[in-house]
Amino acid sequence: MGFKVILDKDTCIGCGVCASIAPEIFEIKNMKSNLVGMEPVTSGKQERALKDDEVEKAKEASNSCPTKSISVVEV
Repeated sequence: MGFKVILDKDTCIGCGVCASIAPEIFEIKNMKSNLVGMEPVTSGKQERALKDDEVEKAKEASNSCPTKSISVVEV
């Protein structure tokens, strides 16, 4: 079992709290959060698998997101 992170670009306001908590997972591009290593998009959803050592930081970012645009789900 593993985990993946899902970022909802439609509700993201680009505040940057996720990137400050987990810069190895999130970065701000085009005034919105993006998943590191993925092509920046302005709408829709981005998702990627999480490494074991990224899960706790992704959960912390999810809990800190003011618009609840980040989900961490078990796969």
